[in-house]
Amino acid sequence: MSDAMSLSNRLAFNLIDSETISSLREIKPLVSDELVTVLDSFYRHIEKTADAARFFKNREHMNAAKAAQIRHWHLIIEGKFDSNYISSATKIGETHFRLGVEPHWYIGGYNFVISSIVEILGTK
Repeated sequence: MSDAMSLSNRLAFNLIDSETISSLREIKPLVSDELVTVLDSFYRHIEKTADAARFFKNREHMNAAKAAQIRHWHLIIEGKFDSNYISSATKIGETHFRLGVEPHWYIGGYNFVISSIVEILGTK
């Protein structure tokens, strides 16, 4: 299966269509303004959880992960589901695998970020 077909199937499975992409682009200014704050909160949360914090060598390692997350979330809110998105998602997934990050940790992380964004959007 080609990358384009695979991506198309994955977007369809996640219910991401042209309307969803338009909505993401519409909320981009709001989310973009709050993204660093949300991720700062997320990484402070990780620091308080020893089992999650162990995946980071030090503050610099955590800051590098946060920078990668910021770049990745910007691709999402720009609705740019292209080869850069695939590369970003693949790199994040491979990093989680290499470090032995179990799914409950990264699913919980995405839950933290998405819940925080939804909460912010609810106040705007």
